Amino acid sequence: MVYPAAQNAGLTTLANESGSNNGTLLNFGLTTSCTSNWTDGATPLGNPLTLSNSFNSSCVVTSGSFPAGVNNVTWTVTDGYGNTSTCVQTVTVNETQAPSITCPANISNTVTAGTCARTVTFTNPVGTDNCSGPVTIQTAGLASGSNFPVGVTTNTFRVTDASGNTATCSFTVTVTDNQAPGITCPAKLIKMYSTRAVCQVAFWDDNKHFSGDRCKSCSLRN
Repeated sequence: MVYPAAQNAGLTTLANESGSNNGTLLNFGLTTSCTSNWTDGATPLGNPLTLSNSFNSSCVVTSGSFPAGVNNVTWTVTDGYGNTSTCVQTVTVNETQAPSITCPANISNTVTAGTCARTVTFTNPVGTDNCSGPVTIQTAGLASGSNFPVGVTTNTFRVTDASGNTATCSFTVTVTDNQAPGITCPAKLIKMYSTRAVCQVAFWDDNKHFSGDRCKSCSLRN
C-alpha cells in the first residue's frame, strides 16, 4: 500500500499489501530524506532477505577502489528459502590523467676522424603512468647507436597509457664537422725547348703556366 505524502503526518503504523502485516514507522522525513526506520511487525514467508554484490560481497559498495574502465557489479538478493534475483550495476571510471615522460639532455659531438658522421648512444626514455601498462615508442629521429650525420637530428618519444592518453618529449643530437678539408696538388711540370736560338720555358701549376722568351723574362698567362 502506498500512502500520499499528505497522509503520512501522525502515522505510526502501516499495513503491508495484504493488510495483515503491520509495522511501525517513526520520523519519516518525506521532504528531506528518503530513508526510514520501518520495522516489520511480523516476519513474512521467505524472510529474512540477504543482499550481496559481486565486487566485495557486502550489501553496500563502500570500500575498495574500482579500476579504470567499465566495471559491472552484480547485485543478488536471496530469501530465506534460497530463491534469488539479480540485477547489474555499471560503474565506469574514466582515466583522463596523462602519462609522463622525460627525455635525456641534448647531445653535441664532433664527427669521427675521417668520416662525416658520429655514432651516438643514449638511454631511451621510459614513460610512467598512474595506471599500469604504459607503452613508450620512438616516433622520430635515429635509434641509439646509429651514425648521426652532420647537423641537428631531433629524436622524439611518445608514451601511451591503457586509456589512450599520451605524452611526448624530444631532444636533439648535434654533430659538428670540425675537420679541415684535404688537398693534393699535381706535380710541377717544366718543359724547355729551343728554336733558332730562342729558349722557350713553360711552367704549369694549378692550371696556370708561365712562358718567357730567351730564358730571361716571363709573363703570367691564364
